Amino acid sequence: MALTWMVQQGLFQKASLLATITSLWTSRNALSRTASCRLPGKLCRGCASVVQRQAKERKLARAQAAWSKECFAGRQLTSRISKAATASVLIALLDSAVDQQGFNEYHAGAAFARLAQLKQKNRLSREHLKGHVVLRLESRLLELISRGILEARGAANTLWAVAVLGLTNTRLLRELVHVVSETSSNMKPQELANCVWALACLKDSHPLVLQALPRILESLPQKIGGMKPQELSNCLWALARLREDEDTALMGVRCVAEQAANLADFMGPQDLSNCLWAAAQLCRQVDAPDELRTALVPRLVTRLPRVVRRMIPQHLANCLWSSVYLQEVTLEVLQIVPVLAREIPGKAARMNTQELSNCLWAAANLKDISREVLSIVSSVSEGLSEASSCRKLLPQHLSNCLWASAQLKDGPSGREVLKALPAILHSVPSVADMNPQEVANCLWAAAHLQNLCLLVLSSVPVLVERLFETLDGMKPQELSSCLMASARLEATTPLVLRLTPLLADASNQVWPRSLRDGVEALTFPRAR
Repeated sequence: MALTWMVQQGLFQKASLLATITSLWTSRNALSRTASCRLPGKLCRGCASVVQRQAKERKLARAQAAWSKECFAGRQLTSRISKAATASVLIALLDSAVDQQGFNEYHAGAAFARLAQLKQKNRLSREHLKGHVVLRLESRLLELISRGILEARGAANTLWAVAVLGLTNTRLLRELVHVVSETSSNMKPQELANCVWALACLKDSHPLVLQALPRILESLPQKIGGMKPQELSNCLWALARLREDEDTALMGVRCVAEQAANLADFMGPQDLSNCLWAAAQLCRQVDAPDELRTALVPRLVTRLPRVVRRMIPQHLANCLWSSVYLQEVTLEVLQIVPVLAREIPGKAARMNTQELSNCLWAAANLKDISREVLSIVSSVSEGLSEASSCRKLLPQHLSNCLWASAQLKDGPSGREVLKALPAILHSVPSVADMNPQEVANCLWAAAHLQNLCLLVLSSVPVLVERLFETLDGMKPQELSSCLMASARLEATTPLVLRLTPLLADASNQVWPRSLRDGVEALTFPRAR
């Protein structure tokens, strides 16, 4: 064995030596030939090919070095954009780079994404967005789109960022929507979910984005299996919003609801809140898919008690609001009301006015079905008293609070509700923006609260003036509430007598003859 190994080693060394000598000899011959050919000033064919090959190799090496240097610089710029700690740092970086030749679609996508992330963290001001740097960034992206080099990933991420930032460049949105429509089939599940979410956020200010919805919905069934719980919940939330304007949105609801039901056990607080809110919105429609009622909602009800302690005030308020509408679809949802009622009092102090008004509205609607919900009224009323005294309520929130106060005034927490009324009534001047339903609910509430809080009568003249402006848009139920309220208020506020003939004429036009007796009706305001 040792002898064989030595022989093999010897042969290998000889072969290596021979190869080295051969290589050196070939190089010497080539150099000598080249040198000898250069003497008369002309190269032979063989030498010329050697020289040309060497020149090409040197040129290729220089190009590769330049390309590597450019790629490294490009990656470095992308990294610096993505890691910019503040808006000022990012704006300064973009100011020096956005007009450079090497600024490509990856840099633009990273810039928009980082701006959106800073906006979500409240680290981006309006001045930054309105500055010339962002305008130049938009122009650069338009140039890149016109050259046809923006791919599916970049288009999806940029559309998401534009929705977060609330940019108003119509031309940019039009071009982005076109690219998204053309590349939706090549998008990954997360990118497709981001696009659906962006369309829902932009549809009111820029209806043109809805042009991309049909192509996105075509791609959704093929991508749905790869979506995570967060992406599914965002999709369902977005489709519920898009359903208000586009009936085609229902095409995607069925497959999203089925997959969301399969992954409900892995959902977090935000995912559950989004899904319950979306299900409540969609189930109010007569054409809502059965998958929402039979598959998704029961799984969400089972999952919620496991994550309720991790819910923030917004999640709790949304879930309680959703249970009002979902209990008409399936009584199983009432199981989550006591769970939520135990958690809300400890977090009511951190709720904003919308969340507080939604909770109070939900408590008024659920008080006869689930008595446990009344335990939140005291803390919610206290929160409303503090919040309303500092800032005015929006018309929707004011309507919810007054209607709920009238419903809860005789309950065990009625005293706490009445204590909050002066602060709530501080927002009455905002009735100028109320819709017909909100005006009717406020007038109805004033009629029921007048004996318990005289301050409520000061709101009646303002409500009457607004009612004259919205009378033509009232539905029969709202007219009934206004007629009943005017009858109750005529002794304390004779001004309402001006309403009676107008309400009678309006009711004669919209009511069937059998319902023209002014039957009292309780309207349910639409809490958001």
